[in-house]
Amino acid sequence: VHFYGHDHEGAKVARIALKRLKVPNDMSEEVAFLVENHMRLSSANQFGKAAIRRLIRDMGNQLERFLDLCEADRLGHKDPTPLSEFRQRVAQALTETPVESLESPLSGEEIMRLLQLEPGKAVGDWKTRLVEAVLEGNVTNVESARSWLLEQSQQ
Repeated sequence: VHFYGHDHEGAKVARIALKRLKVPNDMSEEVAFLVENHMRLSSANQFGKAAIRRLIRDMGNQLERFLDLCEADRLGHKDPTPLSEFRQRVAQALTETPVESLESPLSGEEIMRLLQLEPGKAVGDWKTRLVEAVLEGNVTNVESARSWLLEQSQQ
């Protein structure tokens, strides 16, 4: 039996139940976030390195709880597949790329200076593209970020 959208509906139910139980709002939001995102691992065995880095960034300090929830969810299936191999890949990604390096290595001010931009949407767009380049493994430090940004801006 499948209930499409149960992740979003489950997050709503979790918020309501936790509010009724007078759980602090920040904890309630953390639980709802985990429930709402638990289906992201439905195709975990097909995740490449960039997808794993994206997941690590998105989950932040909730990563272990997220993986535990997904493991528990899988146990409810007819043929549960363990996440042990995926957990190893996540651990490997964490040793290769610390969480804090999954953000833009350049500030908005530096992007404006390098590209001679005024404050505005374009700066945010370039910063988003830069973060994607980090997640894809094309940018690994501040120097490569500067080079990548200048090269991309010429295209």
